[in-house]
Order: sequence, then C-alpha cells, then structure tokens
Amino acid sequence: MLRGLCTAVATGAALLTTQACADPVADFYKGKQVQVIVGYGPGGGYDVYARLMARHMGKHIPGAPSVLVQNMPGAASLIAANYIYARAPRDGSVFGLIDRGLPLMAVVKSNPNVQFDPAKFTWLGSSSNGADDGFVLMTRKDAQARSLDDIRRKGGPNVRVGVTAIGATDTEAAKLLRDVVRLNIQIVSGYRSGNDINLAVDQGEVDARPTTYSSLFSTKPDWLKQDGNMHILVVMGRDTRMPQYPNIPLARELVSDPKDKDLVDLADMPFRAPWPWAAPPEVPADRAKALREAFLNTSKDVAYRAEATKLTLDVTPMDGADVLAMIKRASEFAPDVLERMRALQNNEVSGEKR
Repeated sequence: MLRGLCTAVATGAALLTTQACADPVADFYKGKQVQVIVGYGPGGGYDVYARLMARHMGKHIPGAPSVLVQNMPGAASLIAANYIYARAPRDGSVFGLIDRGLPLMAVVKSNPNVQFDPAKFTWLGSSSNGADDGFVLMTRKDAQARSLDDIRRKGGPNVRVGVTAIGATDTEAAKLLRDVVRLNIQIVSGYRSGNDINLAVDQGEVDARPTTYSSLFSTKPDWLKQDGNMHILVVMGRDTRMPQYPNIPLARELVSDPKDKDLVDLADMPFRAPWPWAAPPEVPADRAKALREAFLNTSKDVAYRAEATKLTLDVTPMDGADVLAMIKRASEFAPDVLERMRALQNNEVSGEKR
C-alpha cells in the first residue's frame, strides 16, 4: 500500500511538472499556418517588407508555425485593414501590414468606409522608424516641369503624379503638395500598386510618384543613379533635410503660414511609423505578447537583417506601443488642424488613370 501511495505521489508530481512546463501559446501555434495580409499587390515596398518578415518570423513565434503571405489589394489597403479589424479571426493567427496613412485617416474621420478604431488594433510595431528615410517626390528629368521652380511658379507647367487611391500615403502627400504647398501638380489616381506606378513613370504615362526613399533601393534602384532620368524635387516626413540630398528642401520649408506648417506636421505623422503591422483587436494577451516579441526578435535576427541589407531595406524597428503613441499624438493636434486635414483628404484628385 505504501508503494502504491508513493507511485501515486510521484505520478502526481510528474503531472504537475508537465502542466507547469506547458506553453499554451506554443501549443496553439504548433502545426498551424499564420496568415500575413499585405494591403497592396506584389512587387511594391509593402509587399517586399511583408514577404521578408514572413520568411523569418515563424521561427520566433512559440510553436514555430508556418507563415503565409496573402496580398489583399484595394482602396489603398483599406480593404485589408477593415478585414484584419472586423472579420479576421481574433486568435492571433492573422496579422498584416497596412498603409501608413490609414491610422491618420481614421483619426481625422475623413472616410466613412473606415471600419476600425486605430487605437484598438493589436499593434505589433513598424519595420522601421523612418528616421533615416524620407518620402520623396521622384520626377522624370525630361518632364515638362523639370525643376522645383517650375512647379512652384504660378501658371507654370504641371507635373503629372501617379498615385494609388484615396487614403494612401502617396495620394495624401500629393494632395498636400498641391493644395497646401501649392505646387503645380496634376494627380492621376487608380494604380493598384507602387509597381504599377513605377511602370507608368518609366513608360511616360505619368511624370512622377511620391514614395518612400528607402523602398526605391529594392524596387527601382535605377531611379537613384545620378546619370539616370529621375531626380528628387521635394521631401516629406523628416525634421531635417536628407544628408544625401542637402539641397533638396522639405515640404515644411516651402510654407510660411504657421497654420500650414501645423498641417504639414500632422501630414508627416504617418512617416514616424512607416511600415505598420497590425493584428485584430482582442487577441488573447499571451498571444499578442508573443507576436510582439516575435516581431521585434525577427528584426534582430541575423538572417533577416542580412537579407534586409541585400534588399537595402531600413531596419530600425518600433514596437507596438510606439505605433500607438504616434496615433495618440496625431489625435491631439488642435481641432482646426484635424478639420483642415479632413477637408484635405476629402478633396478630389485631378483624374483617373486610363
């Protein structure tokens, strides 16, 4: 009887040890496929960042699930953002990369099709903090408007700027440059991805595109050659001029009215978290924590960083709390500034692509 009691005690102790060592997060993810949604089509900067993260992140998530990328383009990634927020499973099996401009659109309430509260996403972080980057107006040298003086001159020639859709950073940047900085810009919207705009620029269908400088290294390195057919006319999303282009002005330098400067500062906010990763609201706390840690640990991964270097991608990661803080700062601008941004985002573009 004593021997049986000892066996029972030993068995109970073993069971308690096993239960204590069990990892419910690893148990959930083991053998699963995690879905990464990217709000644009293949080939552009968002897609490049998403696929790079997907190739390396699985090994940093407890249980080592497989990670599959799904492109969900449309409405400047608003379709993807609405899906992640309202329809995707809230169990930690789905997260994605959305346009940096969508949180600001939600803050200023400029689009009734926004189905999310940006403060309620489960933010994982941003692939970079944008401090070493810039959002540039990249223009053909043989366009009718060949210089900043040309597009600033009243009655001067227009530069045709290709963009994706209302709410996308490229569209909102182009409208700000046209309506606040007062550059001679004709906006041509409706492209499904940055890759499509690149092709349109190369073919002369449009003259220019606003885009993240760092993404050009992996998507259009030929545009950055000094003897090439492209040059930068103006930069957004920075506090100081780009060291590589000290003679290229910032958008905020081209406005003098303090209220206009406030509007440019608000428009610059999305560039503080330029590659934002979000999971649905209400992901279980332990899985949300695991995903945030996996996101940051992937950004430190030697293989990830080596591949990012090869692709010339900026790796200066922000955590989810930093993204949420950026959204909070945007919401704290004066009401009249938020109203002007709402009006700007609701302004019409000049035309649709044929």
